Amino acid sequence: MLLSLTEELKNKLLAEKKKKLLLELQIRAEVTQEFAQYFAEQEIYFNECLSYERERLEEDADTRLEIFRELVDGYLGDVEEENKLKDQPCSEQAGPLGDVVDIKKQAEETHRHVVSPEDPQEATGWLEKQLSKTTTALTQTKEKLTKKTDELIKTEEQLTQNPKGELGVCDEKAKRNDTVKQK
Repeated sequence: MLLSLTEELKNKLLAEKKKKLLLELQIRAEVTQEFAQYFAEQEIYFNECLSYERERLEEDADTRLEIFRELVDGYLGDVEEENKLKDQPCSEQAGPLGDVVDIKKQAEETHRHVVSPEDPQEATGWLEKQLSKTTTALTQTKEKLTKKTDELIKTEEQLTQNPKGELGVCDEKAKRNDTVKQK
């Protein structure tokens, strides 16, 4: 009886080990399948990201190439414009085209100092000097703009007050008449 009980327990133990091994095999197969699926999804995602990145880089390269072409064309055009400006009298050079050429020259000079500074302190000093010059010029331009805006507001007020566009004509005549009367 004891021998049969031992034999029965041994058989149950073997059956249980087989069941656990089969369960472990099944779990391993499921995990392997899930990992394979996960890696396939990751590969698809990676390929999509890579494709997107490639497209973005191609667009950036195309944009940079277009900008480069425009700069080269613009440089050639600027050289021609500078040659034309050199032939013009000084009074004609002060127009907007002259401003654009000046801005272009300043930008190129600044770029040269920033890209290849021989002495970083010297480049920093030069940039600070340029910044102060630009700030001063902007302040002066802002003051001029404010004055012109005030003048325009006054002119607009005069237009709304005086009928039929008699802008300042009556006022100037009245001022002259008052001055003459006072003398």
